[in-house]
Amino acid sequence: MHTEDTKKKFIELRAQGWSLARIAARLHVAKSTLVFWNRELRWDIHSLRAIERESLQEKILASLKQDLAQISTQQNNLQKEIARRKLGDVATDKLFHLAALLRQQLQKVQEQVEFAERIGQEIPLPIHPMVSSLADMGEFEAKYGFPMVRPLFPDSGTQKSAPPPPEPPKPENR
Repeated sequence: MHTEDTKKKFIELRAQGWSLARIAARLHVAKSTLVFWNRELRWDIHSLRAIERESLQEKILASLKQDLAQISTQQNNLQKEIARRKLGDVATDKLFHLAALLRQQLQKVQEQVEFAERIGQEIPLPIHPMVSSLADMGEFEAKYGFPMVRPLFPDSGTQKSAPPPPEPPKPENR
């Protein structure tokens, strides 16, 4: 029998993307056992993977925002220096060129920040096996009283249900 620590380590390594063969060699556990654990602990693995992905996303976003702040500060300092100088100064053309480069770099980092923020919103949350086993979302709503997935546009309650099928013609009485 394997310890709980071994199972926890398996969950961590699997969430990090390690293959079963690599984990088997590292933990000295039979691959068949790992296949069983992989099925049994699927929810824990997916949850930990989502947490790690979110943490990485936050680190990337923080780093990009820090870069953005530094570039903005440099650009502001350059703009002040350009405004202070007279157009007759020799190095002014170089300052204008540097300001243009910083504007391009600033725009690029702003786009990266916007992209990273958008990606962070699109990371899907794992669905618990109990929920995913209910194949029909209507069955879930009937059982628990609320929809499994929130509507994307909650204010658009204008959806119409399909009209009922026409009734078959009644036989005539003679």
